Amino acid sequence: MIRIAAFDDFPQFLELLRRELEENDIRDVTFHSDEQDFLEAVVDATDIAIIDNSIKGTHVTGIDLMREVFRKAPYCRVIIISAFLDVPVIERAYNNGAWKVMDKTRDTFFDDLVYFINQHKPILEVEHRLRR
Repeated sequence: MIRIAAFDDFPQFLELLRRELEENDIRDVTFHSDEQDFLEAVVDATDIAIIDNSIKGTHVTGIDLMREVFRKAPYCRVIIISAFLDVPVIERAYNNGAWKVMDKTRDTFFDDLVYFINQHKPILEVEHRLRR
C-alpha cells in the first residue's frame, strides 16, 4: 500500500480531497492544513506528497515545502497543486523536483489526480517494498 501525505491550508478542500480519494479506494492518506504538522507527518516511507503551492499568511510556498519533504523523504514523489498557476510557477515546481503540477480549479481535477495516482500505483508499491 502506498502512503500519501496531503497539505492544503484550506480545510474544506482537504475534506473534498479526502472524500474523493476514499471513494476511489486510496486510503492510506494523512491530511494537514498546517505546514509544520504536514512536515512532521512526512517520513521516509511517504510515497506521495500532495502540496498546495499557495499558503495564505506566509512567505512560504508549496515549492518551499517540497524541498523540505525531499530532505526528509528523498524518494517521495511530490504533486504540486494550485488554483493560481502560471508558467513561472510551473517551471519552478518542475525545476525543483515536482513529479506533477496540477490546476485544482479544473473541473476534472479530482478525476485527473485519482487517475494519475492509480496509473503509478503498481510502480510505487514495488518501490515502497524495495525501500524497506
